[in-house]
Amino acid sequence: MDGNQLVEASAPKQLSDNEIVILDVYGSLFYAGARTLAAHLPDPAGARSPVVILRLRGRTTVSATFFTIVADYARRLDAVGGQLHLSGIDPRIRDYWTDELLAAHGVSIEFHPATATIGESTLAAYAEARVRTHDGDNPPRETPC
Repeated sequence: MDGNQLVEASAPKQLSDNEIVILDVYGSLFYAGARTLAAHLPDPAGARSPVVILRLRGRTTVSATFFTIVADYARRLDAVGGQLHLSGIDPRIRDYWTDELLAAHGVSIEFHPATATIGESTLAAYAEARVRTHDGDNPPRETPC
């Protein structure tokens, strides 16, 4: 982030304490594409309370493989006190990924539905993440991606 602007940069390989990372997902999220995404997600091991925001605007369907990868990553973030946010979510995806489905898989994900304004749901996710990661003496470390 640069002010209220999203800035593109390389994704970190490892997350840091209280870090907020926004990842804009490119390409297919079916089968091999979902596995490629998994290989590029920053590792949360050793970090405390990181937040990762995946921008998914424009995607109306995702694969079961993508769900499995996202669920696993959300559990890995949760294990270190972190959180996963999905922004720009199409209502059809959210309708399928019900709270009951997520709970049955032991997954907690924050959803930010797409709006008519591009980037608005990502900025809302970022604002929520800043509140979550701020602890007064240790301000959040923000990594634009």
